[in-house]
Amino acid sequence: MNQSQLVQWSKQSCVPSTSSLELLNRAARYAVRLPGDVVECGTYNGGSARVIADGIGDRKLWMYDAFTGLPPTTPIDGKEAATLVGEMIASPKVVKQRVEEVGCTNYQIVEGYFESSFKAPDLPDKVCMIHIDCDWYESVLLCLRTFYDRVVPGGSEYHAKCCVQPGRNLPIIGCCALSPPDHPWAPTHIQGQAIPD
Repeated sequence: MNQSQLVQWSKQSCVPSTSSLELLNRAARYAVRLPGDVVECGTYNGGSARVIADGIGDRKLWMYDAFTGLPPTTPIDGKEAATLVGEMIASPKVVKQRVEEVGCTNYQIVEGYFESSFKAPDLPDKVCMIHIDCDWYESVLLCLRTFYDRVVPGGSEYHAKCCVQPGRNLPIIGCCALSPPDHPWAPTHIQGQAIPD
C-alpha cells in the first residue's frame, strides 16, 4: 500500500486532515533514524497511530488515551470546550486492530487520563518523536512536561493541535520545535517545516 492509499484508509478513523496525515507519516519515517521510541498522546480510534506505525518499522509505539471521552476542562480552555467533555469515546481494541493492520507488533496502549497514565513503568526512556493530539491546554502542557527530557537530540514533536496562547485552542499542523528549559512550556510552531525524505 502506498502512502496515499494508507492516508485515505486512515482518514476514516481519525480527525486530522489528509495533508497532516501525510506529514505525520513522513515525520515518523524520518524520526526513526534516531534512537528512542515513538509516542502518541491522544490516540482516539487509531487513525493517526496507524499512519505512524506504518512509518516506524519495528520501533516501539506508545499510545496514550483515556478512551472514555475528552477530560474535564479548565477555565483557560473556554466555555465551548466544556460542552465537549465526555465526547470522542474510543476503543483500545479498535486501535490495536488499526496498528496491527499495517504490521505493527511492537506497541503499548496505555489507558487512562494523562495524570494517571504518565507514570513509570508506562513511559519510554528515550523518545525520537512525539505526536501530541490532545485538546485542552493542561493536557498539552502535561505532555510537554512529561516528555521534554525524554526526547533525544534531533527528536521532534508533532502537534495536531495545541494551545499557543492561553484561552485559544488553535488547530496547528506541522512540526513544533522544542522550547528551551526556561521557556514556560508553550511549543513554538514552525509553519511548514520541511521533513527530509
